[in-house]
Amino acid sequence: MQEVDMIPISAFEESPGYTSYESTTTHAVIGANAKDVQAVTGNFFDIKWLGMVPRETAGPPNSVGSTRTDHVRTMKGAYDFVEETLRWDSSPDGSFETAHKQQNNPIPFQQEFGPGAFAGELVTWTAQYLGEHETAVTWSCYVCFTGGLNGFPEFHEMGIANATKILEAQGKLKGKSITPWSTTYSKKAAIWGEL
Repeated sequence: MQEVDMIPISAFEESPGYTSYESTTTHAVIGANAKDVQAVTGNFFDIKWLGMVPRETAGPPNSVGSTRTDHVRTMKGAYDFVEETLRWDSSPDGSFETAHKQQNNPIPFQQEFGPGAFAGELVTWTAQYLGEHETAVTWSCYVCFTGGLNGFPEFHEMGIANATKILEAQGKLKGKSITPWSTTYSKKAAIWGEL
């Protein structure tokens, strides 16, 4: 597998003074084999399980440096996010790990009390084989932004629930699933007046 050194998470914690930092990590157990979980969630270009289809892709799927452009509707409007694969690695048991980052930053947006921006994003997804019909998944998102931003826990939990439903519809959900749960850490901007 192709692999590059990861961006240290501390780089996102040290966001520019005018931005806020937030990390959300969601955990779950999907009652399906890791190879089946990988078939549904492991293709960087196939994100139907998130309710999305990339607007554009470049490079081979799951290769370091490949990009996708996602047209994302948010409470702030609709935006194109260009994301690049930083890591994709898998094991024979179906376990896999992937990471990607936002390329086109910052992305400005308008809100009730003034301008804001999506200023950077790093996403990791890990699926770990636990047994023949159980896979632990961990989805983390680290973002820098200005203005109000929220919704990552709900988005992650919805995505994992969708993947579980797809596997159930395929008859591959045979083990015990544990409902997704999330933790979030936020560090607010120190200098709001500079917006």
